[in-house]
Amino acid sequence: MNKYHRYINIPFDLKEPPLNRYADDEEFRGKGRDRCDLPQCKDRCEFANINACYDESFYKFMKESMKENEDKVQNFLAEYDMFSDNILYFITKPDDKMIVHIDNNKEEYYLNEERTLDDYLDDHAKINFTWGPKDSVMRWWTSDKDNISIESDIDDEGIEWKLVVGDEKKCKMVYEKSIYKPSLVNAGALHSVYNPSKIERRITQSFNLVDKKKIKLVSFQNALKIFDKYIIEQEETI
Repeated sequence: MNKYHRYINIPFDLKEPPLNRYADDEEFRGKGRDRCDLPQCKDRCEFANINACYDESFYKFMKESMKENEDKVQNFLAEYDMFSDNILYFITKPDDKMIVHIDNNKEEYYLNEERTLDDYLDDHAKINFTWGPKDSVMRWWTSDKDNISIESDIDDEGIEWKLVVGDEKKCKMVYEKSIYKPSLVNAGALHSVYNPSKIERRITQSFNLVDKKKIKLVSFQNALKIFDKYIIEQEETI
């Protein structure tokens, strides 16, 4: 059964990113925030995370410009005793892809003990808003655990983030979906992004879901139950 994606009919309008999706953003990449020492990113940025991989002023511009969406999502989640505390922004360039990875939304107050790979393979849900080519896709993968690594990255404030990545050549793709409208996605499973357009960038605003009472990430299956009336596609068999 499809445990990876659903389109979701959110009950409010979204503001689009104030960016020309047909322009180049290379001048903003890494400038002033060149702190990623991952071997996977030695020759090129594999994550396209505006929060970490772009000039800080560009990130602040994006966050301030998209604050209207952030406020609406937080108010929406509050109705269900949830909130989002790790809002991310991504740009996937034309004819480019993102590395196979798991979104790490577990930091100091989620888990204090030493974490193992199983702690990250948790099927936690996120709400993603994406603007760009309709044929850009999100892909989900499976792999032997020996082919998944936990890397470390320390940000400008000295906080260590764990990055969980897979070797695509040793992974098996199990699901693929075009993410051109609001989506509930499983970010606690191996996934990646591919943008086949030759001219248009893909821009994503991504919200993790945290249970306010338990201070735990909400699983994809629980999110399906919580947002049942907003789901606008039938479950698929794969």
